[in-house]
Amino acid sequence: MTDSGSPNATAPLGALVDGLLRGAVDALVVVDTEQRIVAMSQIACEWLDCDIGMLQGQPMKAVLRFAEPSARSSMDNSAAVVEPMRWALERGWINERFDHFIALFSGRAVPVRASFAALFDADGKVCGAVCAMSDFSEAADAAQALTFARDHDPITGLPNREHFERLLERSERSTVPPNRPFWVAFADVDRFRLVNDAAGHSAGDAMLNRIAGAFRSALRAGDALARIGGDEFGILLQPCSRREVEALLERVVASARGLQFSWQGRDFPSTVTMGVAPLSSTTRDAHSAMRLAERARYAGKESGRGNVCFATDQALSGEHDVEVAAVSRILSALEAGRFVLHAQDVVRLDRPAVPVYREMLVRMRDERGGLLPPSQFIPGAERYFMMDALDRWVIEATLAMLSAGDDDGVLHAINLSGQSVSDPRFRYWLVDTLRGRPDLCGRLCFEVTETAAVRQMSVARELFDELADMGASLALDDFGAGMSSFGYLTSLPVRYLKIDGHFVRGLDDPFYQQVVRAICDVGRAAELQCIAEHVEDTSVIPRLIELGVHMAQGWGIAREAAFEPYRADDGRLIEGNCA
Repeated sequence: MTDSGSPNATAPLGALVDGLLRGAVDALVVVDTEQRIVAMSQIACEWLDCDIGMLQGQPMKAVLRFAEPSARSSMDNSAAVVEPMRWALERGWINERFDHFIALFSGRAVPVRASFAALFDADGKVCGAVCAMSDFSEAADAAQALTFARDHDPITGLPNREHFERLLERSERSTVPPNRPFWVAFADVDRFRLVNDAAGHSAGDAMLNRIAGAFRSALRAGDALARIGGDEFGILLQPCSRREVEALLERVVASARGLQFSWQGRDFPSTVTMGVAPLSSTTRDAHSAMRLAERARYAGKESGRGNVCFATDQALSGEHDVEVAAVSRILSALEAGRFVLHAQDVVRLDRPAVPVYREMLVRMRDERGGLLPPSQFIPGAERYFMMDALDRWVIEATLAMLSAGDDDGVLHAINLSGQSVSDPRFRYWLVDTLRGRPDLCGRLCFEVTETAAVRQMSVARELFDELADMGASLALDDFGAGMSSFGYLTSLPVRYLKIDGHFVRGLDDPFYQQVVRAICDVGRAAELQCIAEHVEDTSVIPRLIELGVHMAQGWGIAREAAFEPYRADDGRLIEGNCA
């Protein structure tokens, strides 16, 4: 590299400069104890686009300054400027390195990796300082790209969940009037799975981008929009009143509704459901506000979709807290082995003393050993997508119990939640598990609610076919509660229809009698067995027989009981009797 040092550089720096600049591969700048420029390497001259003769003796801060990475590309940002050359001169640093400085050349900023060192004369006194710089632009650009990728969603370009949560935490620390808090909103696209299933993920991605654009247009400049995951969006609204946020979010929901999204000639609905919570002292912290907003969104789904639901009332907050506590209890009970199997027998109405069908029920014990009713843990498991864990436990426990006991000819029925049926990982696990126990498949029946089966017809049909091929029986639970047509029964290999208990309890009503009769007539035509649920009073049995019901279940028939093997007098392990 050409030596661009001044021939007039005097001792004691003269000899040092010659040695430093000889063969320099970095941009070098040498200053004296007054921080006046003494010499520069050829690369430094090229960066500054000038000759050393023009700069020699000039104060370094008039030509070159350094700033933290947050500095803008302007030398006017004096607050960010640092003085490592002065530090080297005053403290006698030797090769102090800084990886992310910004070199400010007459208003032009260049990211650099820089080292600064004091220079010493023969007597050991500081006589100057040197700076060695290498261009860090490409690495800085790569770092910036990585940071963007870390903080943003690749499909929509919006901030991701982690970035959104950091925004919430910063807002949480801000002081705002109680009547004008920040607001957290969670939105998801109604029936988004329909788009992916019917038109593919490219269509789904395009819809998400369209909705993100509509949201941006409807929101204010200071509001933050993020993609939380899947079809979910998070919004942080700048402080405003309840009335203002209602009007704003109604516009946001309307912006999605008006998209009229089409893909390859097919139209898809683009409505969204939104839950909202204030980020204020009443919600304790940002994470509590997020959970409340999510809970409000679920409430919005349940009340009809395509709307905005606020989570500001204490009842909703209390219900949410109960469900969150239930999740913690479920995890603890799974780890501590505090789940137990119960069962309830089903009998034929023409032979009520002989159980032919047994529904397996999961129950949970608390820390003191007491049994908790399902209402204290099932809603939380459903809300926070833990039903597959409970379903797996019931299946494994039932198989273990059946392996330990004799075959009494009773069919053992296991409920599958809609979440499990729709989860491919669960379905693969279930099929693999049963393939390993072909001797027990014929003793099993799997119950799925009619609503879950109809809502996920394609996956339910695939799972039912596989289970039926392995010898297991299938039942539609709560039949009639969501019934819109009997036609789908011909495409599912079901064997049992369990008539929803609402109709059974209301048999005094002639309309309910006709509903039960219609279900039984269709069941008979399709060669299906009909089971009446929630038979709490044996006085209805003659009416059920008259209407064509084959079997019955309920406390009037048999109460639920713990299901576990016990040992007979001869020590033989026998399956528990649940009658």
